[in-house]
This record gives sequence, structure tokens and C-alpha cells, in this order.
Amino acid sequence: MKDIYSQYGHVYRVGGDEFIAIIDIDGFKVKTLNKELFERIDDWVGKYSNHFSIALGAASSCELKEDAKVEDLIKLMDDRMYENKFIYHSQR
Repeated sequence: MKDIYSQYGHVYRVGGDEFIAIIDIDGFKVKTLNKELFERIDDWVGKYSNHFSIALGAASSCELKEDAKVEDLIKLMDDRMYENKFIYHSQR
């Protein structure tokens, strides 16, 4: 994650296997970076691990009200991450 996102902001570990990237770029570039992350993970499967998956939740401060707090943005990202995790596990 640091290789991909850190030139646009900061990457932090916020839990055992949870990370957050706080970056300042437009939505199109975020999609490009997220695609690159998934491509790298696909490359790792078979080389470093037999199975590797992530659930990604992305959100932008532009989606929230002007008086929103950082916690509101993190909750939105977290909700989306769990939604993606549910979709992934329901398709297996």
C-alpha cells in the first residue's frame, strides 16, 4: 500500500490487518491506484501465498456535509469495506 498511495498522502495501520490511506487526489486517480493495488495482489497469489484477498472501502470528504468530522469519513469507508467483504464472501 505504501508503494502505491504514499506519494499522495499517508498510509497508516489502524488495526491488526486494517490499514487506511489518507490521500489528496481526484476520484479518477483513486480508482487507478486501487486497480494497481488489486493487480499487485493478483501477482502475489501463487508467489507468496496460495490465497490473498482484501476488502477495500473508499470514501471522499466531498461526499459528506461540510461540517462532517474525520470520524464520519472513516465510518463511511469502514461501512463500504464491510459491504465489499460481504459481497466477496457471498460469492465464494
